[in-house]
Amino acid sequence: MSFPRKIFFSRYFPILISVALIAAVLFIFFIRRPANNQIVDKTPSSTQPADNSAGQTKLFVHPTLGFSFEYPANFTVGQFQDNNGQTVLVQSPPLFSKEGEGGSSSLQIYVQPFNEPGPITAARIKKDLPQQLISNPQNISVGGQPALIFDSQEDGIGPTFEAWFVYSGQLYSLTAPASSSDLLQSLLSSWKFDQ
Repeated sequence: MSFPRKIFFSRYFPILISVALIAAVLFIFFIRRPANNQIVDKTPSSTQPADNSAGQTKLFVHPTLGFSFEYPANFTVGQFQDNNGQTVLVQSPPLFSKEGEGGSSSLQIYVQPFNEPGPITAARIKKDLPQQLISNPQNISVGGQPALIFDSQEDGIGPTFEAWFVYSGQLYSLTAPASSSDLLQSLLSSWKFDQ
């Protein structure tokens, strides 16, 4: 079985990020402002931007795959489906991005059917993606499942930090720009599967 997420990621990730950023800006400036210009929350709890000054988090629960994770309260989560799998994007709105980074913090979770048992290994990834750069691979546990984390490189993004694992007939590949590796590590530490 091949990993078509690389095609999706390289073609559509920049577009998805741009659309999400534009939507976040429009949402903040046009939808959430009442007449007195105070920002009021009117969004569902799983996607609302909020002040994260106290390190507040929210819980994302996937409605069909049964996994959950915590993410910063000022971030948004979007879901997309294609013919091969599902994508979950986690990102900060531009207004909340770290100074000097020139954009928002983000990560992508791509989940696709996978008919092989885990754990996923660097050799297994290289079998279908021989050009995939895998540097500093480490075996960890995510939600009680064996996982592989590593540094890599993606066209159009640059250096990345990735985590791959298999659970219940699904391959999970999580990718973040290297500048967002802390976000991905935090998300992985809170990851849970419904048992």
